[in-house]
Amino acid sequence: MTSLVSIANSDISFPCEPDERILDAAERAGYTMAYSCRKGVCVTCRSNLTQGKVKIAPFGSPKHAGEEILCCMAIPDGPVEIAPPWIEERRQPARVSINVTVHKMDQRSDNVAILHLRLPIGRRVPFAAGQYISVAMEGGESRNYSIANPPRLNDIVELHVRHIPGGMFSDTVLKKLRPGDVLNIALPFGLFTWSDDHSVPAIMLATGTGFAPLKSMIQELIDRNISRPVHLFWGGEREADIYELELVTSWARRLSWFDFTPVLANPGTGWTGERGFVQNAVTGRYDDLSGYSVYACGNPIMIEQARALLVEQRSLSAENFHSDAFVFSGQAEKAAQPAA
Repeated sequence: MTSLVSIANSDISFPCEPDERILDAAERAGYTMAYSCRKGVCVTCRSNLTQGKVKIAPFGSPKHAGEEILCCMAIPDGPVEIAPPWIEERRQPARVSINVTVHKMDQRSDNVAILHLRLPIGRRVPFAAGQYISVAMEGGESRNYSIANPPRLNDIVELHVRHIPGGMFSDTVLKKLRPGDVLNIALPFGLFTWSDDHSVPAIMLATGTGFAPLKSMIQELIDRNISRPVHLFWGGEREADIYELELVTSWARRLSWFDFTPVLANPGTGWTGERGFVQNAVTGRYDDLSGYSVYACGNPIMIEQARALLVEQRSLSAENFHSDAFVFSGQAEKAAQPAA
């Protein structure tokens, strides 16, 4: 039975089909609200349930009025009213499901591979820098990966895949892939994109393969000859984790508007750069971020700590903190289990 979802303190409402999640129903009706992982882990799509009851996919405990829900996992059980932080009428870019061919794979470090995919000849799929794809897996599973190539090159897809022990894609499928193999992907997803005002200087924070969407965003500025001041802080445990060091260093050398600071938590004895956590490196360089925007991608713990530090201690406006938390498959599977 179709349920009606109403937005508190507004005239917005939309139908939600049986077993359809609220986030999906909102998008189908032409509305956009905050989201990121779509797997119930990053909590970007949290909202207050003000009236009614929802089921939590795939088998979580029901939630009732007065509780907080994640719209990417919540299925209405009858009419409901929710109060998300924001919702607006905005059509999503046309999302397609398409078969792509593996072109090549580059092993950049012992735990990061760069996967190059090609769309069918003559096909292009528009996307915004910072968005991601969903790779279809056996049994109805899927895995999300950010697009690392710029929007200009929309007939290919470049993915940065971190090896996760036991990962369904990175530890199983990726090992078997060979040039010429075919994958089914859906794209584009995500709201982690540039703000419209390119005059505002940007601080970028990445951990590990969180660099992938930032690479796309920076390359878009280069392609469009936009001289937006950007300072990239890229953190890792060791030097090998900064797996595109030569590329980023070349940007810093030739682009007057681009600065780069690599940050290592456990560097070797010859390391002379920044040490510690990437979010602390930002506070060490900047006393006042009131006139900046921040784009953070990678480890969810880094993102939450960076948000708190920069908003509370460096005067960053909360609405100018943009983030995309990377959710590894093990985290998503754990989150889907019922509470003990």
